Amino acid sequence: QWRWDNVQIWRRYEELRDNDQGELLALVKMHELARQQGPWDDCAAAQKLAAKLIDRAQYRQAWQVLEQAVPSLEKARTDWYSLGLGRFWLESCMDILLGTADEAQRRAAWQWSAPYLKCTLDNMHGNLYEKAARAAELMQDASLAKELRQRLAEKRRALEAW
Repeated sequence: QWRWDNVQIWRRYEELRDNDQGELLALVKMHELARQQGPWDDCAAAQKLAAKLIDRAQYRQAWQVLEQAVPSLEKARTDWYSLGLGRFWLESCMDILLGTADEAQRRAAWQWSAPYLKCTLDNMHGNLYEKAARAAELMQDASLAKELRQRLAEKRRALEAW
């Protein structure tokens, strides 16, 4: 019988050992368990698993994990995209879009994430602004790319002034 805390310890152990395959197996098990915990846990575990798959350049599998967990997002919280987990989800989508050579997958990731990017223009972290701007350029959405780059420049100026 697997327990949530045991799997988290296992994952951390494999991560510290730099055992990529072991960490991936632990993340798969965490995602299985998280589905039973509730929608927020499902979404968080799906994002962590997708991020690991992206690190391994397994973009199709990463997209499948996220796509399967999408129904849990709205159940978890209607404004999920404005929270840290939502921003990490969007960043994973941008990583898939920028990394995959599969045009259909790229289009699907963009069609799903673009509306949420527009909702979070004032609430992103630097990496997300940068990746989203590159993705917008790739998907030929020049106006969104320009807006993202302007917002990133504003954030940087505010940090420098601080």
